[in-house]
Amino acid sequence: MQTVKVVYIGYISQLLGKRQEEISLPDNPTAGDILQELAKAHGETFSSAVLSGDGQAVDSWTRVLVDDRDIRNLQGLSTRVKEGAEVCVMALFEVPAGG
Repeated sequence: MQTVKVVYIGYISQLLGKRQEEISLPDNPTAGDILQELAKAHGETFSSAVLSGDGQAVDSWTRVLVDDRDIRNLQGLSTRVKEGAEVCVMALFEVPAGG
């Protein structure tokens, strides 16, 4: 098992009522594995704020950083996260509702 520190910034922090947490995952997880685990832990509230409609991509209003590097500039949700890494999830704005 591997421990990852997750930091929440902006709207996500307000939504979850916390600024950070540590989660345990099987060794060598991807950013996508971490987001899916967080979605399980925090439910629809987290999923709708962070993931796109199908849950297979990060919402355009959200940024996910692994050790201060945006996963969009790495391998996206397939980015591997090392032991002791810090994952930051931040919403640029409050997620708009409706369509």
